[in-house]
Amino acid sequence: MSDPETQMDPVEPEDGAQVAPAGLEAGTYEVIRNRLANSGSALRARLDKLNHARKEVFGAIETSLLATERITTENNCIARDMIPVGNHFIFGYNVHMGLRTHLTPKDVFSIYTYKDQMLVEQPFDLLDNENFARDFEELFKYY
Repeated sequence: MSDPETQMDPVEPEDGAQVAPAGLEAGTYEVIRNRLANSGSALRARLDKLNHARKEVFGAIETSLLATERITTENNCIARDMIPVGNHFIFGYNVHMGLRTHLTPKDVFSIYTYKDQMLVEQPFDLLDNENFARDFEELFKYY
């Protein structure tokens, strides 16, 4: 007489795919899964201990998400990065302009400030520089 847990006949689910038998293979899976879970827990504990020691030596500033904002641009674009410069944020994105071959910094950058819990678009004065525009055009032309 065979034990139902060690039966080696495959079980067919409703969609027709075959599933491995529930006996020995399931036990092996459980052993491996438990070992990985234990290793993960030990690694997490060591990482927390190291992080605590780092905070004691270097200090830490807790960060939290204050709000989320949606930025709209003149062109359909894919966001790439946003960096702070003083009280401003420079928002950079990739844009596909169709048949147009010449892009300017205003086509891929926007400048914002964070005021009253909102991002407010600013004039382009921060990046309006002849040398920057020339370097930008050369980069887009050759790369």
